[in-house]
Amino acid sequence: MRALIIGIILCFIIGTADIYNLVKIQGSYMTIDFTTGFAIFFIFFITLFNYLFKKIFKKEGLKISELIVIYIMMIVSCSIPTMGLTLYLIPLIAGIKYYSNPQNEWDNLIIPNVKKSLIVQDENAIKWFFEGLPKGQNIPWISWIKPISLWIPLILSLYLAMIFIMVILHKQWSENERLNYPMTKAPIELINSENNNIFKNGLFWFGFLIPFIFGLINGLHFYFPNFPQAQLVKNIPIFRRTLGLSFRISFPMIGFTYFVSLPLAFSLWFFCLLTTIEQGFFNIVGLTFVYSSDVRTFVMASVA
Repeated sequence: MRALIIGIILCFIIGTADIYNLVKIQGSYMTIDFTTGFAIFFIFFITLFNYLFKKIFKKEGLKISELIVIYIMMIVSCSIPTMGLTLYLIPLIAGIKYYSNPQNEWDNLIIPNVKKSLIVQDENAIKWFFEGLPKGQNIPWISWIKPISLWIPLILSLYLAMIFIMVILHKQWSENERLNYPMTKAPIELINSENNNIFKNGLFWFGFLIPFIFGLINGLHFYFPNFPQAQLVKNIPIFRRTLGLSFRISFPMIGFTYFVSLPLAFSLWFFCLLTTIEQGFFNIVGLTFVYSSDVRTFVMASVA
């Protein structure tokens, strides 16, 4: 029961703090699709405090099973705010009317084909969402409750479908193919800290301090531009300076590739490089990448 209570509290913190971080502070992404930075952040401190609590007070803290439950709840909650769901859904149910104008004719082409109950109808609620809430005005929750509540069954069905797919594929992936799940390696080691004594490992803390120091320096530079910056990215112009080849020291990617198999790591590197070369070639011959949402298409561009 205590694991569920702690998990619910942390899920609420993730859902609110991540939006505040993205919109107000404009800090680093803590949740973005399958990337669960907030969950790893919290599980690190939870396991550390749990480890110290047991060692200092000689009392029973959270069990491994409870830590697993808490972590699973947090990684699920990380998939909801920002790019996981709400960053697209909430603007969608309001933006269809906000961005409608005589030029795109959405009033005639799109809006009549959408059920009114699925989108926000209050003009003030729509305007205030995109342009900001006027001073002295309260958030018009009533205007949002109905459309969001009608989207919830579809969202829950989608999440359940993904869970069922994972259950179906689990045996093949985990037992037959024995796939390595790199995103779970670090949390598992932290959760199992009581047995592996990871917090007593000097090499662990040395590896922790390197990205922490660089992240701290660049974070201070972001908020205080006069503070020096640690340059971790180098761009080399290629293909007649139409494209830049980036060399980046990414600590998350270093950790990720450490846990993946060599063929998979090579595939990620090779096809990323191949895509870059293709893009540079198309730039030279007059083809241009056009990005539409998450779909990449090619169109002919006029050559001067």
